[in-house]
Amino acid sequence: LTTANLPETPQLLWTFETDDSIESTAAIYAGMVYVGSLDGSLYAIDLETGKLKWKYQATDEIKSSPSVFGDGIYFGDELGVFHAVDSRTGKPKWTFRADASIISSANFAGDNVLFGSYDQYLYCLSIEDGSLLWKFETDGYIHGTPAIADQTVIISGCDGYLRAIS
Repeated sequence: LTTANLPETPQLLWTFETDDSIESTAAIYAGMVYVGSLDGSLYAIDLETGKLKWKYQATDEIKSSPSVFGDGIYFGDELGVFHAVDSRTGKPKWTFRADASIISSANFAGDNVLFGSYDQYLYCLSIEDGSLLWKFETDGYIHGTPAIADQTVIISGCDGYLRAIS
């Protein structure tokens, strides 16, 4: 939700080309645009100028939309590696390995980061070092972003179930 007014006549401000398709939604934060590409790179682009600030190479195609929290950018890739990248420098903070691709975007609760994987697990990691706090098994791929309300995590899976987990 935004209170911004869009112009009546849109005008292109800039374009930025990656080396392959983009299948995810860009994250915009503090004057930067963060977007992943099927070329396996996460790009940090200046929102005003469209110029590249840095590029981070993941281990495979990126289909998950990056999520921003504090000074980190969080996303998964097709090999099942979940990445935490420093938003200022593009340097890796830590990685975590799931057993299948990660298309789910991340969400945050306190000092925890949560995401789903095609290995049929919802993961909860420490945002500090990427250590596994817990995981919850489902009967299908977890494609969507976990929703969080109070102490409840809500996920949906490709098995057709909506789950609320305390």
